[in-house]
Amino acid sequence: MAPRLRKKLLIVDDDPEMHAGMSFMLAGDYDVRCARSGDEAIALTTKATFPVVILDLQMQGMSGLETLERLREKNERQKVIILTGHATKESAIQALNLGAYQFLIKPFHKDELDGILQAGFRAYARAGAARKKSVSKGKLRQLGLSQRQSDIAFLAVRGQTNQEIARRLDLSQRTVEKHMERIYKTFHVNCRIKLQARFNE
Repeated sequence: MAPRLRKKLLIVDDDPEMHAGMSFMLAGDYDVRCARSGDEAIALTTKATFPVVILDLQMQGMSGLETLERLREKNERQKVIILTGHATKESAIQALNLGAYQFLIKPFHKDELDGILQAGFRAYARAGAARKKSVSKGKLRQLGLSQRQSDIAFLAVRGQTNQEIARRLDLSQRTVEKHMERIYKTFHVNCRIKLQARFNE
């Protein structure tokens, strides 16, 4: 029997003890990666797709809110769960207004976290299914893209990063970036999240 593939989960927190505790709690069910800063989280999401992210608002360097905005720019489907204390509940509500999926107040029970995570992964999958119905390579060709551009745009709209697209299509990342610039011009958008929204209207 093939091994069960665990769902990718990213934890963003500058507290190493939180990393250790959350990893111990969740590693049996998820493929857990940890980032100690917003910059590290952004770097990791250029190399792999994480359907769900647990993000602490109170971090040194790049703030939790700025990290949330950067993550949403890269992948609007990604479900970001905000981890916060009682004192920062107002900031958590602000994060929801910026597109966060849910917030979790410390301290919390594992059952509560499990429920939010499972719902987040289901919501990510539903969004992906809806997007697959909304766009096809044939439709992209009809809208004026070349064959190569339609291949790249199709994967970008489905949430893959430039690096993932490059690996999938056996191209350099720079080549993918150049094609993405032309795709943006074709659809009169200036970023990935607006391109994705263009096909979810």
